[in-house]
Amino acid sequence: MPRTFPIDVTVERLVEFSGTIDAICRQEIGRLPTHTAGDPVGEILLLMAMEGQTGGQLTAWLHDQPEAVAFRSRPPRPAPVARPPLPAFPPGKYDRELPFTPPPADVLFYRGNFCGVRVPEVPNLPGMAGYTLPGGDKSLVMSLDVFKYDSVEQQNLILGAHAQRSYTHYQCSIGHAIEQGWSIDRYVEFSARVQAIVGFADHWFIGGGPWNTRDADASFWAPVLDPWIDALLASGVIDTACVGWQLDQFNKPGDPILSIIDYVAGRLGPSNIPIGTHWVNEAGGWWQTGGDPGDRFSWWSRMRNRVLWFHHQGSTTLDIPTYQAKLVDTLQPFGDGRMGTSGLFGDRPFGLVVYECSAQDQFDDPTGHTEDLGDLRSYLLCCTRAASTVSGFGNGARRPDGSPL
Repeated sequence: MPRTFPIDVTVERLVEFSGTIDAICRQEIGRLPTHTAGDPVGEILLLMAMEGQTGGQLTAWLHDQPEAVAFRSRPPRPAPVARPPLPAFPPGKYDRELPFTPPPADVLFYRGNFCGVRVPEVPNLPGMAGYTLPGGDKSLVMSLDVFKYDSVEQQNLILGAHAQRSYTHYQCSIGHAIEQGWSIDRYVEFSARVQAIVGFADHWFIGGGPWNTRDADASFWAPVLDPWIDALLASGVIDTACVGWQLDQFNKPGDPILSIIDYVAGRLGPSNIPIGTHWVNEAGGWWQTGGDPGDRFSWWSRMRNRVLWFHHQGSTTLDIPTYQAKLVDTLQPFGDGRMGTSGLFGDRPFGLVVYECSAQDQFDDPTGHTEDLGDLRSYLLCCTRAASTVSGFGNGARRPDGSPL
């Protein structure tokens, strides 16, 4: 039945209420309301205001909610630590200086290391790099390994190691969390700690752990992913996302893979979440000869208003001159307009994140392929000059003098 309110409901009052509610949410839960069915906090506060309750009463109600309690209890972000200069550059003719000025911490410039960070304070567990090797370095902890640890303290040590290196993005692989028996609620709570300690929570969907069903399309994946995406959006703990790991290894080109990308874009695009993809060596997409899209140019045209970037994976055997040349093959048409533009975030060019460039060698031989060597390789790849520059790095990097990139 119709309701009456003890206040004069005008446009001006509603604008006032909206500003007050936004301010209360920022203060108490560290985010704005999303105004969705799964996250009605903004609407609850608006209804309370229209019923005549004061700003203090609205604040007191939200202050006692579980999300606000968790926000106040979040761990502090560790201070960055000084790191030594990079090792000597390898021989060869290639670009050695950055052709751009990296921005300060920015969700649209990826700074992370999914495989390379050493955390000697936590134990080396089954399935991790170096576990089966006699002796040697056993301190490498991949981002996805964090779900092997039951201790929140150990999880926070891993996250803190990334923050100390001034990385801002942490890869959260949902499938690997599920593999370790994690629930949605536990994963959401962890994601909030990622934001508090590192900065941006980057969620990877299909392809990890048990989420590797072959040759499926969005009709299969949507009901699997929906509860997780709903929870992440409702809690405000998703900053960036990747459709999945090595998508060309267990999916079908053409309509099936396109439907999955379209589904993820449809779920996350309205919330302005940057979306990426990940493929096997040097690939940036998966088109069909004679199909639609049938080449890389039509592929990227099809990605407009859906995908912002892709996480580039390259062979660890490539020397730097050859690797940079391969990056130019993509960065040049990204920058000169031949591949169109993303239509996202001010219609930015599509982006290439130097992602997996040392990981396999680091995992196979963590003693010989050190974190320093991985950072050096990534730094030099970020130096690639073309009409467009890289959109960040995901396998570690720092400047030659050791300072953050």
